[in-house]
Parts: sequence; C-alpha cells; structure tokens
Amino acid sequence: MVKQLKNDHKTTATSLLVAAHCSTIRRKADRINTEELSAMLNDLFRELYFNSVNSTAYLSSLHQIVHSLNSTSIPSLKSVHSHVFFLLVRNTIQSLLQKLYTLYQLDDQEISILRNCIILLEYLVKNVDDISIILHWIADVTFTDSLVICLYQINKISNASNSKRLIKQIGHLINMFSRVQERLPWKLHQSLFVRLLQPTIDCLTSTTYVQLFTDLKPNSTSLTELQKLFLIKCPYFLETYNGPQMEKTIEQVLQIMLPSYVSILDKHIKKIKEWHRPMMRSIRHLLTTLSLAEGCFTLHLNNESIRSLINHLLCLITEPILIKKIHNTLENQETLLIDVTLIVLGVLIYEPDALDYIKKCKPARIFRALTSTSCENIVFNAYLMLAYIMDENDIKELNINLSRLTFSILNLLHNAVESYNKTDVDDNINKENTNRKITQLAEILK
Repeated sequence: MVKQLKNDHKTTATSLLVAAHCSTIRRKADRINTEELSAMLNDLFRELYFNSVNSTAYLSSLHQIVHSLNSTSIPSLKSVHSHVFFLLVRNTIQSLLQKLYTLYQLDDQEISILRNCIILLEYLVKNVDDISIILHWIADVTFTDSLVICLYQINKISNASNSKRLIKQIGHLINMFSRVQERLPWKLHQSLFVRLLQPTIDCLTSTTYVQLFTDLKPNSTSLTELQKLFLIKCPYFLETYNGPQMEKTIEQVLQIMLPSYVSILDKHIKKIKEWHRPMMRSIRHLLTTLSLAEGCFTLHLNNESIRSLINHLLCLITEPILIKKIHNTLENQETLLIDVTLIVLGVLIYEPDALDYIKKCKPARIFRALTSTSCENIVFNAYLMLAYIMDENDIKELNINLSRLTFSILNLLHNAVESYNKTDVDDNINKENTNRKITQLAEILK
C-alpha cells in the first residue's frame, strides 16, 4: 500500500509540474525570458526523461508541453534552439514515424502528437537566426532515415484509414527539410540530406505523380494531401537541394519524366483560363523542375514534343488572366508562373533546334510586352529572350528604340552588380545566380 501511494504521488507530482509549467507558458508567454524558459525546459526534460518508461504518460505530457509552446508566441523560444528538450521532440517524431512505416497506421492521439511536434520544429527552422546552429540535431541520420522509409512506403501509408492526416505530416516534414536547405549557406549543404534524395525522386518519377497531376481539375480550389506531397512538397525539396549528385539526379528525373511533363501540359493548357491557385502552384513546380533541364530537352524529347512544349510556354506568357495579375515582386502565383516560364524558355534557347523553333514562332511582340511589366525579374528574362530571338524585321515592326533598350539593359546590369556587391560573402547560391544574370546581361549588350 505504501509503495502504491508513493507511485501515485510521483505520477501526480509529475502531472502537476507539467501542468504548472504549461500554465505559466500560456499565461505569460511574451514575458518569459531566455533564462526562465530554459529553466522550465530543464524541469520538463527531467520529468519526461525519467518517466519515459510509461509511454502513455510520456506522450501525454509531451503533447501538453508542445501544444502549450505552439499555442503561444514566445519570443525567447528561438534563443533556446539547442536545448536538450528538442531532442525529445525530435526523437518522438522519429519513434512515431518508425511505428508508422512498420504498422502503416497511428491512432488519433499519436497523429496529434506528431503534428504538434513537427509544428514546433518548423517554428524553429523558420525563426532561428542562423539555421546552421540546429543542424547537429535536426539533421540527425536516424531522424531523416525515418522519413526516408516513410516516403518509400508512401503507397501503403496512403491506404491507411487516416491516411490524409498521416500524409499531411510527412509533407510538413519534407517541407521543413526543404526550408532548412533553402536557408543553409552553400558550403554547409554537403551530403546532409542526400539520403532523402532517392525517395523524393521515386515520388517524382512515379505513375502516382502523373496520375495525381492528370486528375487535378483546373478549377480545383484545394489539393489533396497526396497531391500536395507529390506535386508541391517533393518538387520543392528537389529545387532547394544543393548537395552532391545534383546533376545526376536532375538527369534521372528528366530522362523519365520529360515526355510526361509535356503530356501533362498538353492536357491542362487547354483550360488555362480556368486555372485556380492549386493548378498554378502545381504547374509552377513542374516548370521549375524543367528550368533545371539545361542540355536535356533534345536528349529526351523528339522535335514534335519540343515544339509542343514551346507552344505551351508561349501560351502561358500570353494569357491575359495571368499577365493582368503580375506584381512587382515574386509573390503571387501568376507572377511566379510567368517568371518561371520565361526561365524555361531561357534554358531552351541554348539548344539549337529549340531556338530555331522559338524564332519561327515570331514571339518578339510577346517578350516586348513583358518588358513593360512591373516585375524586374520578368523584365530581365523578357529582355534576355528578345536579345536571342529578335531580328531587324522585329526592330522595325515593333518600332523598338535601341537606345532606350540599351539603357534599360544597362540599368538592369547596374542593379545586378549592386545586388552582387551587397550579397553576403558566404551566400554562394545568390552570388552564383546574380553572377549568371550579370553574364547574361553582358552577353545581350555585345
């Protein structure tokens, strides 16, 4: 009896401590300084660690803590980014993913815990000042491998009774790692997330990808969780990846998928006027993958397919519904879509057969119109296209003032040089992109 009372007291004390700290977090979130928050996390870590043998109580307590942290805005939270408490959060996600790819299901409470733990890590990834300082625990191999296996098992997981919620969490994790990559200095990428590359490629080159895209309605107002994973999250991971095997990876994807990409555009471009945001997002990510295809088009597409692709791209950048909504910054889907379409055309011009066909389409008027839009990126890419496809007849027919054209290009060149000089010395990605832009502008002026 005494032993039972002691055990009951210990369990009650643990619950009271967790409840008390959670109450404090919710009540005075904006006033908790780093030292106080760190002390509370120390207490909570000890309680969780020494009671981890009781998995039900452990998960319940952790859920209560994480939910409290997520439901309030704590300015000091990002300052305790390396606290050992976050290892418990990470390991809990890992354990739940391991259960998921073993049994292909989680109960509602487990999914809720998984969701809240991921939200907490996403907050840190988004808000920590220097993303590299959390790499030592967020890029843990065992942790990423648990997601890798889930991706390999995605078809089985998608058949679970609560698959929608499960796939949503997998998508959030892929997105989180993509954001880590996006914020990471070039020199730190190395092979951190190379293990996620192959399962991502498997998703992108699967029949499921093609079927999901084919089934997508032009006027859909939302995507299913499976569509988000395959059409948005996985492409985004590939776009942000800067580790080893990148060229080989792109080649692998395009070798399999280029004809399918053209077929997808064949189907959906006919109803471009009906496109809603989900379709625009999905097409944009498809085109972003195509923008990485330099030198690949004529290798994997016949002339008919290349011409069909070019026709679709020109259709995109002449669609009034899209052009009317171009913003001065790359924020809304219409602006992003026009911009990436021009980038793909800018890749195609380096392949002779494609360039010849673009010239035959006489699109100078299209690109000339885009140089007067408010988005500098679009203006730059439109000028680049003009420089490659414009001839003397175009200059006369469109009454192009070469002096004004030269001045505009020089102004873009000046802005690019200024941007390059202001770029952080360690930001090799932006430096490389800006340097490429400077080189292209210089080529235009020749």
